[in-house]
Amino acid sequence: MTAIWVVVSLLVASGLGVLVWWLSHGQQPAQVRSLPEAVDNAQTLRLQGKIDEAQKATNDAINKPGVSDNDKYLLYVQQGSGYADQKNFTAAIDSYTKAETIKPTYDIEALIADAWRQIGDKEKAITYYKKAISLIPADYVLAEGEKQAFEQTIRNLGGQP
Repeated sequence: MTAIWVVVSLLVASGLGVLVWWLSHGQQPAQVRSLPEAVDNAQTLRLQGKIDEAQKATNDAINKPGVSDNDKYLLYVQQGSGYADQKNFTAAIDSYTKAETIKPTYDIEALIADAWRQIGDKEKAITYYKKAISLIPADYVLAEGEKQAFEQTIRNLGGQP
């Protein structure tokens, strides 16, 4: 009987996860676009702890001719995340800034802010958290919560939102 409840609980939790994702992205699950293969491969390597292999795969993919801006954006985010995993926040900022040049989003601004916070540069972190707030989509279901979290982080860093 306990096993049935565990399975039912897992199914309900999975269904809720899909629903929250769908609500927050405004798409039906059937319309979800999968990650480009190069990004998926790099992410898988990174999550397996194979950071050097992931970074090489990312660099190779970025430098291939004909890579779309969207794919480059995702690859730079992946590259920056790999550097952040290694606590190399300066390199992470460099990668995230390249992604920001392609497509400024609240996500990338928040990643840059987090990296500056890790380095200890509160002023730059606050600047980027404020940029992140300004780029939160108005129709994003979790917009108000994201805004409040960023504002609290700014206050924690000694700034005013």
